[in-house]
Formats: sequence, structure tokens, C-alpha cells
Amino acid sequence: MEKYKDKIKKRMRLYTMLILACVVVLIITTSAARLGWDWFASLPDYGMGYAAGMCCAGVILLAANMAYLTRVLRNPDALKKAYIAETDERHALMRQKSAEVTYIVISVGITTAAAVCAFIDIKIFATLAVTTLFVAHVRLIAKVYYMRKMR
Repeated sequence: MEKYKDKIKKRMRLYTMLILACVVVLIITTSAARLGWDWFASLPDYGMGYAAGMCCAGVILLAANMAYLTRVLRNPDALKKAYIAETDERHALMRQKSAEVTYIVISVGITTAAAVCAFIDIKIFATLAVTTLFVAHVRLIAKVYYMRKMR
């Protein structure tokens, strides 16, 4: 159980670093316009708003996870329950099966959207086509990695 506690503490340190990175991005994006930084003035407002929104969401989710992990570390029963939930093979199989279905649905959706957008706008089509290729490459790399790892 000590190894699992160390794993949780390591995860919490990673979450802390990610929260700090999000806060830095939030400070930069909100301060850029007020301070009149020329480099940021040329960036579109919706990009800055998107980055700020994603960072806010990231901070909220990471803080919630850290609160849960802190509670788990303080309670031995909760620690044991979390360990069982994390190492349970049934949950791993469910995650694997849901990931396969999700991958297929997303791939078909992006590919279909790219085909439709080929007749509408070349920029959107190119973005979706590159996204499709990226997803396919990530899938292939993960498949090769796990095939070698599982031997």
C-alpha cells in the first residue's frame, strides 16, 4: 500500500505543476491586453478566451482530483477502496472496450466531417484531414507499442 501512496503523491505533484502552468497561462492571457503587449495584440480574442477557459476548466478539474486524492490519503479505508478500483481488471477491460468504441465513432465522425467540408471550406477540410491522419498515427503507434510490450 505504501507504493500506492507514493504513486498518489507523485500524481498530486504532477497535478500541482499543471495547476501552476494553467495559472501562468491565465495570468499571461488576462494581463496581455491590459499591459498592451504588442505580440499578444495580434492574436485573436477568441483564441485568448479559449486558452483562458481551458485553463480555468483544467484548474477546477485538477483541484477536484487533488481534493479527492487528499481525502484518500488521509483515510486508510478509502485508500484501499481506491487501490482496488484502480487495479480491478474488470474496470480496465471496460475502459479498454469503451476506448475502442469511442475511437471508431470519433474517427468516422471526423472523416465524415472532412468529406463534407471538402465541398465547403478548404481550411476546415485540411484541418479535419490532418486531424484524421494524426488520430490514425497515434492509434498505430499505440498499437505497435502495446504489441511489443505485451509479448
